[in-house]
Amino acid sequence: DRTDKQLKLLRIGWKIFRQLGEFAKSEEYSFEGVPGYDVTIRRVGQGLNTEYTVIPARHNAELTEKEQQLIKEKAKPPKDIIESMKAKAMTGTIAETIKEEEE
Repeated sequence: DRTDKQLKLLRIGWKIFRQLGEFAKSEEYSFEGVPGYDVTIRRVGQGLNTEYTVIPARHNAELTEKEQQLIKEKAKPPKDIIESMKAKAMTGTIAETIKEEEE
C-alpha cells in the first residue's frame, strides 16, 4: 500500500477479482502476476448494497527497490497464509463451541 508504505494481504471478492482479470486480458492494461501500475479500489455503500470499482493508474509505476525489499522480507508464501487463515478460523470455531457448551 503506497499510501502508508506497508505490505498488506489483498483480500478480495469475486467482483474485484473479475475486474482485475479484465484488465489483465485487455490490450492497454495487460499484465501477468502483478500489474506494472497502481490500482485503486473504491468502495461505495455497505453490507449487501456495497459496490466496488477497480481503477487502474494511467501511468506505469514499477515497484521501487525499497518496496521489492519489503516484499522479500515480509511476504509469506500463499500456502502459509492460507494455512494460517484456516487455523484462525478453526480457533474461532472451537472458541465459539466451547462458549456455547459452557452456557
